Amino acid sequence: FRFYKGTSLYAQFVLLYSILCNACSSFRDHNVFVCIFIGKYEAQITPGVWQAAKFFGFMYLHPSGRDEDHIHPEQRQCHITPMISKSVSDIECPSVVFAYLPNDDASTYHILKMVSKFDCGVQSQCVVATTFAKQRNPDQYCSNIALKLNTKLFSICKRSRAWNTAFDSKNGIPWVAETPTLVIGIHLSHGLGTDTTTCVAATGCLDDGCMQMAQELKVQPKSDIVGSLLMQEITKSLCHQFRLHNGNRMPERVLVYREGVADNNFGPIVDTEIRAIRQGLFDVVSSRVDDFECPNQSLCQKKGCVFCTPTITFVVCQSNNVPRVVPSERPTTKSKNVPSGTCVDKLIMPFQNGMQLSTSEGKISREKPEGTNMQLFELSDGGFDFLLVAHGGLKGTSKPIFYRTILNENFVWRKNEDSTPLTKEMLQQCTYCMAFQYGTASKAIRHVPVLEYSKRLSNMAMGYVGYLLGRKGTSNSYIGLAEREPDDNNGEHEAPETGPDHYINSDMKGRRIESGLKTILLPAFAPYSMSASGKVVYRPPFRPHLSA
Repeated sequence: FRFYKGTSLYAQFVLLYSILCNACSSFRDHNVFVCIFIGKYEAQITPGVWQAAKFFGFMYLHPSGRDEDHIHPEQRQCHITPMISKSVSDIECPSVVFAYLPNDDASTYHILKMVSKFDCGVQSQCVVATTFAKQRNPDQYCSNIALKLNTKLFSICKRSRAWNTAFDSKNGIPWVAETPTLVIGIHLSHGLGTDTTTCVAATGCLDDGCMQMAQELKVQPKSDIVGSLLMQEITKSLCHQFRLHNGNRMPERVLVYREGVADNNFGPIVDTEIRAIRQGLFDVVSSRVDDFECPNQSLCQKKGCVFCTPTITFVVCQSNNVPRVVPSERPTTKSKNVPSGTCVDKLIMPFQNGMQLSTSEGKISREKPEGTNMQLFELSDGGFDFLLVAHGGLKGTSKPIFYRTILNENFVWRKNEDSTPLTKEMLQQCTYCMAFQYGTASKAIRHVPVLEYSKRLSNMAMGYVGYLLGRKGTSNSYIGLAEREPDDNNGEHEAPETGPDHYINSDMKGRRIESGLKTILLPAFAPYSMSASGKVVYRPPFRPHLSA
């Protein structure tokens, strides 16, 4: 990256693109600033006409200032004198790119997000002219944009947050702040009609206040269950993000919120997703210790268990439910809704709630093996399901979220002396406090923020996945369905079914690397970097938050 004498600020960012005109072999130079859109290998010269493009090199404006007098470094070396020379590490990538859109056209928005995240790896913020013009109070619109930017500009250098959190004179979210705890939210967005793709988005909290987030995005064929390999990679990626953010300290407990699961899918969730989360945690823990052995090795069999991995609590969040919560007495508020934080955990709960399904001995062993410091909590399980209205409804009847706990190891086993059991009351308090931690809103929201961020990311990706698959725009595809191949695990554990049940980055095809690493669609936001030899190096992404 260099500046040259005799070049204007305008000329420093002019790129020379060689445009292939249909089947013609001739090239035509084009100015980047008059393009409506320039993607990875395509450009739109005139509205509605897409042509293949290839980056050829940089152009520099002649000191005369005339646009037609461009100098290419390879053509006129005598006119080029390096003025400032900087290495790549000395130059910070753009913090954010602002896009001023004339209207709220969805296709333009999706293309812009695809270019900023998939192609360029930079944060972007859209400002819509028609939306701004409709505002009665323009300052409120600007304030909302500022809240979004404050969340998006969180980085490894400036660990900013919208606000601090304290409960009962202690900093952080209740229960989460006691000991290193990773909170994960997972959301799936499905294609409509004959579209056969599903975007899987996951968000992980990096701090005890649940304000600093890292996110992960995967694509799979349409399914309500996340594939085993994808779930393992999501777990490993968010664990590494947490470790790199917290001084190389691993999480000791994991709390997972999963949205969009019907009652008849609880069995597949336990058999596939929770087992894959356990395997991902085991892979991360075992990779950090030479000759790692589980205290419960006879039953663990290198697949992970409660004694060698962080304890897991898995909560299903059902937003489409029948019950409604209304005040028993005449409300005094204008909205006539129950206040924020109303919780119902008795009377109307289904009978399964009292059957101790999430802490049964068939799921969680009570036998303590030798060599572990974990202790049992001596508590009785009365069920963990509850309805929560976290938001304060302004119009209509507030619709609660139904939280169904299908696994709760944190109620049974104590990881260390600072840990307390995750009882139903503590889970309710923890969930409600997290509802205030959404960086784009100054009030409590309906979902927990980890789910809301994941929902935004998966819906955003669903808008441009058609371009990545080559179904829209040009026929160039940047992701493709993986072929069946064995997982590189050196025989340490059974290889999961790896194909064809997920999509991989086309740039990774044919490379001799682990199957899971090929599923990374947004490398600029992943906690990995890869050398030319294929060696994986862990490093925190500069800005890990993708949606706000």
